[in-house]
Amino acid sequence: MKRALAPWVGLTLVVMIGLGVARNVRVQRHWAAADLAAIQRLDQDVRLAAVMDELRLAADEGALAFVNVDVVDSAAGAVLRGQTVIVRGDRIYWVGPRGQAPDLAGVTVIDGAGRYLSPGLTDMHVHTEQMGQHLLRLAAGVTTVRDMDGFPWLLRTRDAIEGGAMIGATSYVAGTIIADQSLSGYAVVVGTPEEARQVVRNQAECGYSFIKIHNSLSQPLFDAVADEARRWKLDLVGHVPHEISLLHAVQSGHMRTLEHLKGFLMDRTLLPSDEPYAPALEGAEVWLTPSLYTNIDRAHGEEARRLAADPRQRYNPRARREDWLANLPAEGSTDATLHDRKIETARIVMARLLPLHPRWLLGTDAAGYSFNVAGFAAIDEMLMLRAHGLSDAEIVRAATSEPAVAIRREEEFGRIAPGQRADLVLLSANPLADVGAYQANLGVMARGRWYDRAGLDAALDGVARIYDEPLLQSIEPMAAEALVNRAQVCARSGHVLEDMALDAAADALARHGAADGARTLRGLLSAPASGVCAVETPG
Repeated sequence: MKRALAPWVGLTLVVMIGLGVARNVRVQRHWAAADLAAIQRLDQDVRLAAVMDELRLAADEGALAFVNVDVVDSAAGAVLRGQTVIVRGDRIYWVGPRGQAPDLAGVTVIDGAGRYLSPGLTDMHVHTEQMGQHLLRLAAGVTTVRDMDGFPWLLRTRDAIEGGAMIGATSYVAGTIIADQSLSGYAVVVGTPEEARQVVRNQAECGYSFIKIHNSLSQPLFDAVADEARRWKLDLVGHVPHEISLLHAVQSGHMRTLEHLKGFLMDRTLLPSDEPYAPALEGAEVWLTPSLYTNIDRAHGEEARRLAADPRQRYNPRARREDWLANLPAEGSTDATLHDRKIETARIVMARLLPLHPRWLLGTDAAGYSFNVAGFAAIDEMLMLRAHGLSDAEIVRAATSEPAVAIRREEEFGRIAPGQRADLVLLSANPLADVGAYQANLGVMARGRWYDRAGLDAALDGVARIYDEPLLQSIEPMAAEALVNRAQVCARSGHVLEDMALDAAADALARHGAADGARTLRGLLSAPASGVCAVETPG
């Protein structure tokens, strides 16, 4: 398999434009650039799947024990000294003082002396786009994510990770965003209350775990979505719509998690809301995901230069980095002004919320905006939460035990206890005293597989190497055919390729005369051709 997924060699010939109709040179060049970008994007995902397999094969699994380790009890905000934690399969089997541990014969032992064992981190707001994000999350200690705009390929990815065919953070997937406009293809559009109810029913049938709404939804549509979600016992999450008060969203709509401080700030103006916060939050089972990390979007001036110089930027594809730098907001521009206003508004809103002691979640909204780095974004979000007044212990809870409670999976993950999923991060310092401890972990366990630091660093180097390649300028027809074959092998091995990447590459091949290759790639799509789940695939 590794040989089949090896990198391309010798892409030297100019690609045929062959549009089949008369076009001027400028249009032809535009299509050539877009098509080459689509081909390179799919090639990178296929090759990153090979890096994932190398990491998986190098990992320890089966029966493992962390011995003489200090266990972080994030829910209690305490550390249990000198513990032994035994893992069997993908579950924690035993936790207790080292002197009382069962016989460890045949168990792989990991020395925990002087080290701290934390539950794995949960990023409660992500948008998975590329294969490399799975590796980046593991390397940063993120072992669970909530994908907040669901498509059929994400459901298949969820299942592939649960089944062990792929490695990555365990994912819980929200349905496709519901709104009254398409959001450039990322939302399913509803126009009447009955349409809204039908979308909820469709998403329930398809197997999504939550119903997500966006800013653009009238109160009748919101009420219909909220009521139907309750009927199907699916929690309502997402943005507080423009026309809905916080009080109505939480107390009447029973929204379970509120994202990006929407509702506490007015999305149209990016100014703090005049609505009092306390009545909405009082007595409600609701969690807040501030996603302060999104405030790096539209960064300009010195802040942009600092973000661009971050060594972790090498984990973003070169095309994205170059695009971000080419489109920085000019000083004094509308984008720069909005960026500065959003940061100041977040400061005001967080200061108003802290005395109310809401329940917090860690979420980053990675990826999709400038300068963000998947996985490591979660650690940056921790540091931002601390800068806005949360204690280290509150932040660790928001990143470990609280997410499990918020999504009603507290028996599955979030704590270091028997029966919990074996998602763990080994640290050299106590994160309850300083969340900066997560910036340099010593190894990560996800679903019972132990990835040591050397293996994770090798995988990161693979991500950086693949993403740093220059933009593809040409391709031989035989190389395009080879990519199609390798994509098939990748899919047959259990890796799930993103539908949009497959579709874009198929379109590129079709435009250049490779109809058979295009059909083959479309045959790998996750979205069904018909039925309710096909309807939930806009764009």
